[in-house]
Amino acid sequence: MMRQAESMATLKLASEERPIHVQFTTRTAGIRMPVDLLEKCADELTIVLQRKFLKLTVTGEGCEVVLWFNRQYKLLAVPFDAVTNSWDMGPGGVLGLVALR
Repeated sequence: MMRQAESMATLKLASEERPIHVQFTTRTAGIRMPVDLLEKCADELTIVLQRKFLKLTVTGEGCEVVLWFNRQYKLLAVPFDAVTNSWDMGPGGVLGLVALR
């Protein structure tokens, strides 16, 4: 669990320099997200952490973050068990996978 929390905590620092993508299933137990997003992304969602996010909170089970969607901020809670993929981007493309699980 500690490795997951440390990995997620580094996302905020990395995302200030380059975008970090986190892909997750939206039907996993513990997911909290607005109904309108769940209707649009019924099975899976990829979020990008880069500058326009607030209140990234990391626990041993997952993270919460406030992101900008459709001209308003929305809270997402994502357990580590829901994360299916994550990667960071550099000027030349994908730099590497970010281990979150």
